Amino acid sequence: MNPWQPGEPLRIETERFYVRTFTPDDVNETYLGWWNDAEIQKGFGFPPRNWDLKMATDHVRQFNNRDKFHFGIYLKSNDELIGFYTLFVESDIGIAVPNICIGDKNYWGKHTATEVVTPFFDFIFKVLGANKIEVRIRGANPASIGILKHFGFTKEGQLRQRVEGIGGGRADLHIYGMLKEEWLASLADQGS
Repeated sequence: MNPWQPGEPLRIETERFYVRTFTPDDVNETYLGWWNDAEIQKGFGFPPRNWDLKMATDHVRQFNNRDKFHFGIYLKSNDELIGFYTLFVESDIGIAVPNICIGDKNYWGKHTATEVVTPFFDFIFKVLGANKIEVRIRGANPASIGILKHFGFTKEGQLRQRVEGIGGGRADLHIYGMLKEEWLASLADQGS
């Protein structure tokens, strides 16, 4: 990984993908469509956003590559955008809160999320210096919970009826966490 400085763009490569800073100029109909897709948004615990291109572009403008990051996930073979990754860092308390969207449904169930988050956990802990990654899941999301369990996250809590549910009602907020020492120990166990 090249040395990175706060505020600068970032690019990380995996075997099949590259993940790079996503800018307002990158916003397109594909990206917009994921925000308005009921099935995708259900995974985040939200209804479709009903955004237009300006709303999506304004959303991307909030990221600064310092404590708020937005990355596009691209196929190496053809530069096709297939998803995105966001990261919010609360540096004063050493917490990083990530979120991933595999928008292209052709890549669901194909270990895409698992492949692209691994280098980002290294980035979060080793470069950003976070002490903990905390993931907050709204409502039931077995796919996301499965990924977290795969990486060894601990379920730290379940806040009952904490958030609005899709279509009315209330939903639970599930909180999972991983400490830096746990991540480093898992790498040592894998011989990384």
